Amino acid sequence: MLNKLSKKFFDWLEKVGTTTLEDGSRIRRIARDGYEYSEGDHSLIIQVEVQSGKPEVILYSSTIDQWLPPYEDEPISPSKHDEILQKITKFLRDGSISYAVQ
Repeated sequence: MLNKLSKKFFDWLEKVGTTTLEDGSRIRRIARDGYEYSEGDHSLIIQVEVQSGKPEVILYSSTIDQWLPPYEDEPISPSKHDEILQKITKFLRDGSISYAVQ
């Protein structure tokens, strides 16, 4: 079972929908195991696993690999991958959510 703070955070995130980050990019929970990350008109789906205990979230960084249509042919460079990963992990830390990256 998720601890109370994590459950409260995920309940809040589900209610408010999209969270806008400092740089204007956005994160939206789309399912128990997925987030949509967007910047400008580009979006991608990131797979996560929410679990009981620590860490509360496992973030699968390999899923930061392809923009959604119509930009699916635009590559995500290693530096862009790392930038997106850093934004998402900061988002989790700011929400006091423990996480692991795989």
